[in-house]
Amino acid sequence: MTLLDPASRAWLAALADQLIPEDADMPAASGVNVAEAGADGVLAARPDLVEPLIAALTNTASMDQPAHAVELLRTQHPALFGALTEVVAGAYYLHPEIQRRIGFHGRAAISVERATVDADLLAPVLERGSICRPDPRGAF
Repeated sequence: MTLLDPASRAWLAALADQLIPEDADMPAASGVNVAEAGADGVLAARPDLVEPLIAALTNTASMDQPAHAVELLRTQHPALFGALTEVVAGAYYLHPEIQRRIGFHGRAAISVERATVDADLLAPVLERGSICRPDPRGAF
């Protein structure tokens, strides 16, 4: 299902580049397809952002300067600005090239060794021993 038409995607890319411009080390938002697959991925995970993003794009589509559109959203429509920034930032940092550049290799389980826990914090729990409280609903 395509939520954004080509004109909306082009405008999203222009707005995204105002939020995340290219610099010496990192590509601009449009350089990693934020307005294409990136936005689709974020919107699939966060369907609550679809309506406000479309409203942000629709309300500013007639403007000729993306910088002015972003400023208008920021100052006069903070909820729409929030949706725009969540979609853009989320799509940007979900891109594998950006993750590689910032050194993010995915989430990993980290085991916590007993020795790493503050002994003073844990001592009362260990001294008390195992306890179980009955379920107040009587299920157990």
